[in-house]
Amino acid sequence: MEKKTAIRLAGNQTKLAEILGINQSAVAQWGNDVPLMRIYQLKTLRPKWFKNLETKSLPPSLLKT
Repeated sequence: MEKKTAIRLAGNQTKLAEILGINQSAVAQWGNDVPLMRIYQLKTLRPKWFKNLETKSLPPSLLKT
């Protein structure tokens, strides 16, 4: 998942950090993509975010429910 997509879904970068229980500065340090372990965390915390994403943009292990 692209970082900008996660930020848009959360509302802003600070809210995304709050959802994940991390500092906003940690999110700011990510590259273009959300780190894999944070994707796992978001899939648990916000499963609705993953329902309509293109399946090719996620690793196959994340698509199993």
